[in-house]
Amino acid sequence: MRSCVYKNDQAAKDNPTKSLQEEEPCPRFAHQLVYDELHKVHYLFGGNPGKSCSPKMRLDDFWSLKLCRPSKDYLLRHCKYLIRKHRFEEKAQMDPLSALKYLQNDLYITVDHSDPEETKEFQLLASALFKSGSDFTALEAFRMWITPMLRELSSLTPW
Repeated sequence: MRSCVYKNDQAAKDNPTKSLQEEEPCPRFAHQLVYDELHKVHYLFGGNPGKSCSPKMRLDDFWSLKLCRPSKDYLLRHCKYLIRKHRFEEKAQMDPLSALKYLQNDLYITVDHSDPEETKEFQLLASALFKSGSDFTALEAFRMWITPMLRELSSLTPW
C-alpha cells in the first residue's frame, strides 16, 4: 500500500520512465479543487506553483483523486503483521532459534504473499537472526532448518 495522495496511473502505463513530478501534482496555490459527491472523486485544476523565477506562471494540468478505504480484513491482517514483525525482531535479539520458528510459523501466515513489497520485506527479516549478539551462526540456522527434513526423509526412505 502506497502513501501517495495523487496517482496518474495512465501516465505511468504509457511511459514508465516519467518522473515523479509527472505522476503527481506539484505543490501549488490559487488552484480550483472540486468534489464530485456522486462519484466520490476530487478534481484539481491549475494553480500557481509559486516559483520565484516565474511568478506569473499558471499551471493548466488536471488531476483526479479517489480515496480508497482499506477493508477491515486488510487492516486487521496488516496490524497483526506489524505486531508479529516487531515481536520477531525482539526475539531475534534474545533467542534466535525461537525467533526462526516464530518467523516460519506465526509471522509467515500474516504476510500478504501477493504483495511484492511485503513479501520482500518478509524475506529480508531472516537477516535479523544473523545480526544478533549471540553465538547463533548461519551454519546452526541451516542445521536447524534441514534436520527435521532429513529425519522425515529417513523415515520414508529405506536406507
